[in-house]
Amino acid sequence: MNIRKSSIIGIGVCVLDRLMVVGDHPSADSVTKADCSIVSVGGGIAVAMGTASHLGSSVTMLDRLGHDEASTLIVERLRELGVNVDSISRSTKTTASEASIWSATKTQTRSIVFCPGQELDLELNEDHLEQIAEAEVLHINGRHPRALEKAIRIARDKGTLVSFDGGAHRYRDGILDFVKASDILIVAEHFARAAVDDFDVSIDEICCRFEARFPSAQVHVVTVGDKGCWYRESNLWKHHPAVLSEKTIDTTGCGDAFHGGFLHAWVSGESLSACIETATLAASRQSEVLGSMPKV
Repeated sequence: MNIRKSSIIGIGVCVLDRLMVVGDHPSADSVTKADCSIVSVGGGIAVAMGTASHLGSSVTMLDRLGHDEASTLIVERLRELGVNVDSISRSTKTTASEASIWSATKTQTRSIVFCPGQELDLELNEDHLEQIAEAEVLHINGRHPRALEKAIRIARDKGTLVSFDGGAHRYRDGILDFVKASDILIVAEHFARAAVDDFDVSIDEICCRFEARFPSAQVHVVTVGDKGCWYRESNLWKHHPAVLSEKTIDTTGCGDAFHGGFLHAWVSGESLSACIETATLAASRQSEVLGSMPKV
């Protein structure tokens, strides 16, 4: 097999998103006409890889999918964005996860119904390990834990940085070792609060406690939605505001796009503050299109 080298390798679970835009959320037993609909790819790591690729980075997605319709659509959409999908494992024993999303324009809120696929753990082969060893960044969020243990060992040995996506309501003790092993930590405020077990103190205090709990990371960023993010630079925590677009139509995938924008700027050799700026703009631009992925 010809190995395609990438600057960024992502390990995660891809999801097929079926999104419909409605004026308001439907009530029980009602029929609502959608303004429009789209089929897209979701899953935090997949969206970050799609965003980074769209911005110009060379990226590879690793996951285990099936041969069902949803799996095939996922692979096709990622390939359209320039993501290397040649190393995605596919099995007749696996089916892809799917999500049905209603995005309400009146309240700018979402309702998501998630249907897990028949997942099998990703098993890394020698080609996968070679790709990780030659990448600049390995981007993870705790999915496929057995594969991550092996991937992180290779990354540590070969100097590949590990980037962790800590989404809101996603903190759990089972991923603690992966968080501790990461060089780049970009997490939602709720994740940071859960990690330090305090939901009452100020965001400033949470940022300091989060850094103190995971001191080995090179980069600490705490995102706070439409209030922007806080990041640690030159021994100081700094605030960067969000860029709120007047063209916002759907906020699905904005947080994941932030990761993709950051990683693209990072492997491009930008300063930390420039990486934050690129990430913020990527999130804002994502809000201007339907679905989780950039428009091709």
